[in-house]
Order: sequence, then C-alpha cells, then structure tokens
Amino acid sequence: EQSAFVPCAPPKLSALSAHRTQMLQLTELVEQGWSLLGLGEETSGTPKLDLDFATKPDGIRKSSVEDVLMLLKHPPASPWYVPRDPQALMNAVKEPVPRSVLQSSGVVLVHVYHISEAVRRPNTVLSFSSDAVSLGGAFHAAVEVYGGEWVYGTNGVRCIPPRSDKTHIYKCSVYMGRTMMGQEELARELYDLAQQWPGEQYDLLGRNCCSFAAVLCQRLSVGELPHWVDRLPRFLHGSRQAGRAAMQVACQARSATRALVQVVSQPCDARKVARKVCNDDTSLLQSAAIRGGA
Repeated sequence: EQSAFVPCAPPKLSALSAHRTQMLQLTELVEQGWSLLGLGEETSGTPKLDLDFATKPDGIRKSSVEDVLMLLKHPPASPWYVPRDPQALMNAVKEPVPRSVLQSSGVVLVHVYHISEAVRRPNTVLSFSSDAVSLGGAFHAAVEVYGGEWVYGTNGVRCIPPRSDKTHIYKCSVYMGRTMMGQEELARELYDLAQQWPGEQYDLLGRNCCSFAAVLCQRLSVGELPHWVDRLPRFLHGSRQAGRAAMQVACQARSATRALVQVVSQPCDARKVARKVCNDDTSLLQSAAIRGGA
C-alpha cells in the first residue's frame, strides 16, 4: 500500500525574520567581545591610544611629558576577564578606612604586597600593630594616583592597573590622603622621577620599590611612607653601609701599619719617625670620626 506523501510546509516569513534578528544580535555581542579584548577594529575618527610604553622597560623614561600626561588622563585598566584581589583599605597605623574616601579626586594610595608566599607569615609577625617596636617585613610597594599604579623596579618606573601585580601577593592599600597636584604638574614630576630612577640603578636594599614610593609620596605632599612598609630594607641597608665603613677603616689601619713598618725599618732620624706615625694616626682617627658621624 502506497503511503501518501505530505510535503513540509515552508517556514513562515515571521520565523525567518526572528531567526535573522537573533543572528544579528549574536554578531553584535561577538563584536563587542572582541572590542573589550582590544582586538576589534578601531572606530573611525577615534584612534586607539598607544600606551604600551607604560609597561615596557624604562618606557616612561624614554617617553615625553605629553605621553605621561596622556597616561594620567587614560590610566591602564585590567581587562574584565582578569580578577583583582579585594581591596583591604586602611590608614598608616593599620586602622580600617571607609571606602567613601575613594570618591574624592586626587586620592593617593600605597598598595602593599608580600614579596612572595613564603614571606607572608613572617611579614605578619615582623610588622605587627605596634609600629614603635616592629621591625617591618619584606614588602613590595607601589603608589596609586589618578587611577594608575606607579612602581619602580629593575625595569625602571612603570604604570600598571591598580592591584594587578601578579608577581607579588597583595596585602593591603594604605590611604595617604589627597594630593593637590594637578595632572599636568604631576606629569612633569613623574617624567622627572623616571629620568632619575632608571632600572639599571635598582638596588635591593638601598634603591628599591619602597624607596621610590617614599619619594613619590613626598612629591605628592601626602606625608611619609608608613615606616612598617620599608623599615626592614632601610635597616639592612644601614647595616650594610656601616659594615662597608668599618671595612674601609680597617683597610686604612692596615695601610697605616704597613707604612709604619716600612718607615721604622729604614735608618732615619727618630724624630721624623715619630712625626710620621703621629700624622698617620691623626688622619686615620679623623677619617673614622667622619664616617661615624655620617
């Protein structure tokens, strides 16, 4: 028995229109996604800002004041798909600060990071709440102003999105107050600092991220960097300098002793020998006194 063939009815025009509308909406969403990722085409009349120099080694040092000003007006931001650590806001003595202070213009924050996971617990012990007696921990510090985080390291002065440094472990943000310095004046200051702080002059103890943050806070007129942030490297740097001074004094003493032996071993007037020894001892003592006062 032959079955009857029933042809399928053609799709209605309304169904085709709805399908086409859905495809257009999907295309728009995809284009918006590429735009958020920075991979879309530039919109005509609005060229994309090239701010890549901000993260390159000594890129800000090689730029211009105008470039730094553009960076202040358009600070780098983390992509939407990169999560940031929740902000722990406090003041210099580690008391909580309300987030309402962030609504003001010119807010200055010092972002403090643990150097690594291995020092997180020792840092907590060494930088406890009693700032008068705490030694301080091994921290990394950077300064946020006008939406950009300014940091110094082996790559010189750079600007990155706030709390986005994934080479260290975020600890907290210290509210330093507000700066009265405008963006144009600050651009000149930051460019000047970039010239004075090249990456090749980085020193782990004496010229590091914390010492740069302290100088930048002074330029911004928001007070001194909290002592618990950079006390440990300052202590170690002072000990190293004292050790170097002691070594120099010891070397000079050894040289004076050798000179005395050479003078005594040569036949000469006893009064000349005594005068030579007195002069050498006086010079040695003066040099030691000068270094001790420094």
